[in-house]
Amino acid sequence: MTKTIKQNNDFLYIKDSNLKIISIKDIKNKTLIIINNLNINQESNIEFVLEKDASINVLEVFANTKEIQAQANRKMTLEKNSKLNYCKLQIIEEDSTLNCTYSSDLNKDCELSMHIIEKGSKESINTINNDLKKKNIKLNINILTKLLHKSKVQNHIKTVHNAQNTYSCISNKHILDNESSSLFAPLSIVNRKALYAGAYQYSKAILLSDNCNVKANPHLEILIDELKAGHGSSIGSIDENALYYLQSRGIKKEAAKHMILQAFENDIYDNIPSLNIQNFIKNFSRKAYV
Repeated sequence: MTKTIKQNNDFLYIKDSNLKIISIKDIKNKTLIIINNLNINQESNIEFVLEKDASINVLEVFANTKEIQAQANRKMTLEKNSKLNYCKLQIIEEDSTLNCTYSSDLNKDCELSMHIIEKGSKESINTINNDLKKKNIKLNINILTKLLHKSKVQNHIKTVHNAQNTYSCISNKHILDNESSSLFAPLSIVNRKALYAGAYQYSKAILLSDNCNVKANPHLEILIDELKAGHGSSIGSIDENALYYLQSRGIKKEAAKHMILQAFENDIYDNIPSLNIQNFIKNFSRKAYV
């Protein structure tokens, strides 16, 4: 089944896996929201196809209230000079497992931005593969992993630069508590054809418990000299200096902690280009849709 999104379509509610292709034509900067309510052991497959010069903001929500073991496969096909801002919000039951696999077919001068927000679930695995094989492709991936209890999230991201002036920036922010754990495993390869490429990887974690765990393994394989690249990783607790400063201004300790964590989290939200999606995420109530 194919769904063509036109100018008057802003909201799409998906209840089953029959929708296979979402085609974006003659659209500039519209917002599309997809609510998934997956069943146990379900596999969901969707391809987003953007025609030449099209641009759209997509928010896909996984917000089940029942236990599931599901697989979601997504493909992004972007024609020349198109732009997709894709955001995934996951808030599902802690006894559930959701595996998401992302692939792409990116053409010259296109831009793909992905924002992955993980909250809850017993186990989640995101596998993201992108081959930047045409000139001037721009790829941004921003991930927020905010976990409690014994939740586990893995992010495996492979990016291959195979053309000139391609750019990728992969970033993961983690807020972990209790016995939760997070894995960030990006691999960026810059081949000899990818002159003047830019490849960056960053990870930053705040640990709120002695029993939580984060593993960040940034990895760059660079086969040329004519490029810009960088990577960095930091792990720590809440900034004591910032906490002391806020308390010295009369703010109670717990409120000060909340402010610091909210500012850390907002860095991811603020990178989402669509204000409609930002507001939807901040005001989202699972009970209203599931």
